[in-house]
Amino acid sequence: SSGINAEYGQKVLLTNKANGARRFHVLSPSSGNFKIRFHKTGKLMPGMSLGITVEFTADDYNIYEDFIKIHCEGGHNLVIPLHAYPVLELPKFPKTLDLIRSIR
Repeated sequence: SSGINAEYGQKVLLTNKANGARRFHVLSPSSGNFKIRFHKTGKLMPGMSLGITVEFTADDYNIYEDFIKIHCEGGHNLVIPLHAYPVLELPKFPKTLDLIRSIR
């Protein structure tokens, strides 16, 4: 299903590129339209990834923006911007548009 109140999801991988094990603290988006799910681990070993599922639900046909903050051990912090909008439901989209009449 698409449109208003439909749930959309996308997976983000947070990969430890450092030479040593690192702890990450993930802060959720502040708006109610975005939610995240992940399995919290202790330290993340070099080359290992943490999967974060971002879920989005729209309550109107607007563009929504938020972000996920990642606090990394050692002071290297990260901000992941989130941009989303609902998909227009095709049955509600008109088959023809009369642009000439709408201009007059």
